[in-house]
Amino acid sequence: MASAPTLPADLLQWVAKTAGAEVIQHRRHSARREAWVLTLRDAAGKEQQLFLRIDRALAAGKVSTRNLERETRLIQALEQHDIPAQKILGWNDTHCAALQSWVPGTGHLQGESAADQKAVMMEFMAIAARMHRIDIDTLALPGFEHPKTALAHSLLEVEAVEEPAIFPVSACLTSPLAAFGKRWLINHAPTDVQATVLVQGDTGPGNFMSEGPRATAIVDWEWAHYGDPMEDLGNIWVRDFFNPSCSGDLTPYFEHYAQCSGFRLQYDSIAYYKVHQLVRSVIGLAYLTEQLDWTTAIPMNLGYRAIIDIETCRAMAELSGRPLLDATPLPDEANGLSLHEATARQIERLVLPQLDDRFTAQLSQGHAATLRYLALRERWQADFDQQELDDLRELLGSGISNLGQGREALIRHIHSLAIADEGPVLDLLYRAAVNQARLMAPLTKPWQQCRWAKFQPRT
Repeated sequence: MASAPTLPADLLQWVAKTAGAEVIQHRRHSARREAWVLTLRDAAGKEQQLFLRIDRALAAGKVSTRNLERETRLIQALEQHDIPAQKILGWNDTHCAALQSWVPGTGHLQGESAADQKAVMMEFMAIAARMHRIDIDTLALPGFEHPKTALAHSLLEVEAVEEPAIFPVSACLTSPLAAFGKRWLINHAPTDVQATVLVQGDTGPGNFMSEGPRATAIVDWEWAHYGDPMEDLGNIWVRDFFNPSCSGDLTPYFEHYAQCSGFRLQYDSIAYYKVHQLVRSVIGLAYLTEQLDWTTAIPMNLGYRAIIDIETCRAMAELSGRPLLDATPLPDEANGLSLHEATARQIERLVLPQLDDRFTAQLSQGHAATLRYLALRERWQADFDQQELDDLRELLGSGISNLGQGREALIRHIHSLAIADEGPVLDLLYRAAVNQARLMAPLTKPWQQCRWAKFQPRT
């Protein structure tokens, strides 16, 4: 049987000393950012679970603007306010690891009863309202910038996700969709910000825990910052797409938030920040899938990127009134069992049944899906590249000789793009995203049934 992922001995010793109990089991948590579930036993034989998060980039000296130490300091500050969150038990400077309390409940609200979903979502909206009413001047948090203009409220997090300390070359200089997304956000930025508040920055279902009809804790504060309160509502809209928890209609929940917070609902700003969250993901996933790190969940990132890319284009097209395209499946090949498919089946039928570790099992399932994606890419990528090249020539002129040159020219074209000229560029990017989603269909299965909830503010 394959051995499970493990942690350095000195880090486990630190955990034991900090918690006053022996670590008897540890397993990698199934998440895109590294985290571990620890089981400990004290001298009296009592067992407990704790949560360990690690920022390896920070430990390697790559000081991101949204690092784990910054997040840890915020969680500690929240203890002085009525915001349920995990407790910080200790910080390890050597490994840049935060030891956190174990929060009871589930992060998968979509699997609970409709009654519990409604109760938890209502409570969560009230918590978000309380968070937005905190006087940020009393927090005194290092690394939290106070934006001064409406545009700065938007660009603060877009520029943060570009991560100059970790990725010296911005994805907005290499990815046409990232470049267009950032330009779109500049062109359409709100001009009215009711207040500057503490926002979680990636909030909504999946980033809070619940138990029965109660929310037990808000988790994952990595992207918290000072911003527009409508940003968090846009975030909730996106997270509900991936973790449906409102029975398809966010309207009553947003109205409850407005009643609790005193802020008025600004539909245009909320819809804008829905796109904002998607564009930030486009940028971040461009790094994760183009500059590969073998220690990350590569199959999950690839599939997630395909979904995010196409939904970003759809959201922008919908707001501009442009027609939506469908990602119709590619036809099945009728040439027998391919090497890719045979290997994928071996992983699923021979390897997976032998794996007890949940993280390793999910990763292996992702590897099988990756093989099926590679088979589709081998068959169809050249056709899709030619279609994109033809689109680039039609948009930019016949002087475009190859795809790389065309994408570079498109990025330069996007740099100063006016609102009136966005349509043809969005159409081109949309078609490319649709084709990419068709290739990555084996990797996008967890999200293929996702649908956007309604939000229809009453006038």
